[in-house]
Amino acid sequence: MDNVTPKLRSITGVARALIATVGVDEAVTILVTQFGWDVAFSAMSHVEGPEGSRGMWLTLERAGTS
Repeated sequence: MDNVTPKLRSITGVARALIATVGVDEAVTILVTQFGWDVAFSAMSHVEGPEGSRGMWLTLERAGTS
């Protein structure tokens, strides 16, 4: 996570915590609602593994429906 703003680093941490607590689908819903699809997508792009990939796709799907 080089050259990442402190705000995005914090939101990425929130994304990881939400994924661990409520799962990817609900985490994306919460992040998009609170921060917008662009910030949610950026945060999800820094989450490693299949959760991050799924989160990015879900964020894009939600962006297309809002």
